[in-house]
Amino acid sequence: MRSILLGKYFDGNSLLHRLDPRAKLALLFAIVVVVLTVRTITAQLAILLVILILTSISRVPTNAVASLLKVAGWFVALTFIVHIVFTPGDEGLRLWFLTISPEGVRNGAYFGLRLLSMIWAASIIAWTTTPIAFADATEKLLKPLSYLKIPVRDIAMILLLAMRFVPTLLNDARELRLAQQARGAVFGKGSIVARVKSIIPLIVPLFVGAFRRAETTAVALTVRGYSSDIERTSLYPLKLRAPDFAVIAIAIVAVAGAALWAIFS
Repeated sequence: MRSILLGKYFDGNSLLHRLDPRAKLALLFAIVVVVLTVRTITAQLAILLVILILTSISRVPTNAVASLLKVAGWFVALTFIVHIVFTPGDEGLRLWFLTISPEGVRNGAYFGLRLLSMIWAASIIAWTTTPIAFADATEKLLKPLSYLKIPVRDIAMILLLAMRFVPTLLNDARELRLAQQARGAVFGKGSIVARVKSIIPLIVPLFVGAFRRAETTAVALTVRGYSSDIERTSLYPLKLRAPDFAVIAIAIVAVAGAALWAIFS
C-alpha cells in the first residue's frame, strides 16, 4: 500500500508545477486526443517519449514513476493478453483452441501503449497539481455550465474531497491489513476463491469507515456554514501567464492536427 503514489502531489518548483492547472488540463486533454487518434505503434512510442520528457521536467521522485509502471504494467499486460487471445488471424501460433496471430500481437502492443500513455499523462498532472488547484481549475472550466443550472461548484467540491481522501483510504486499508495479519489472517495465498474471501474482512470495515468519514465531513461543512450558492474567494487566485498561453496554444494545435489527421487519413 505504501508504494501506491499515483495520485499523490509532490511539492516542487519545476516548470510543470508553476503552470496554471487549466493549462495542464488542456495539455492532458491534447495528449489524450492525440493518443486516441494516432494509429501506429511508432507514433505511440513517440508520444511515450514526449511523456517521458515531461516527467523529467516535472522532477518527480523516481519511486513515483516506478510505482506507476508497476501498477500500470498489470493493466497493460492484461490488455496485451486480451488482444492476443481474441484478435482473429489466419497465420500464427496455434495453442489448443487459441491462435496467436501477428495481428493480435500488434493490436496488443498498440492498445497497451495507448493505455500506458493515458495513465502516465494523467499521473504527471496529479503529481504536479494540488487538489485545491485542480478543483479550482475544474470549477472555472465548467463555469459556463452553471448557466444551465448545473451545480458546478458542488462538482468541484466533490472532486476535491475525493482527491483529498484517497491517501486516507489507502492508509486505512494498510492499517486494516496489518491489524488482520496480527490476528492471523493470510493475504495473497491459496486459491483464487481463498484470496477473494481474505479480502472481505478488509473491504467491509473500509467501506464502513469511508461512509462514516463522509458523514462527519458533511456535518463539519454544514456547521461551518458552507454553501455552494455563496461566491467564494481564493487565497491564491489562478492567473494565466505567458507560459500558460503557450501550453494552451500547443494543446489547441495538437488537437486540431489530430482532428485533421482523423478526417483526412
